Amino acid sequence: MAGELKCRHKGMFSLADAYLLAAAKMLKGTLVTTDSALENFPVNVKLIPI
Repeated sequence: MAGELKCRHKGMFSLADAYLLAAAKMLKGTLVTTDSALENFPVNVKLIPI
């Protein structure tokens, strides 16, 4: 799933971010991040501004 995300959204985020997004989606969890680029994906994302 992470590889698929990385390929579909080429250049938008790192492979590590792709793994985080995939894990959050698979586990139906919430990804807590300061990276605003990750909030536009079909995953629960809690953005913490710094």
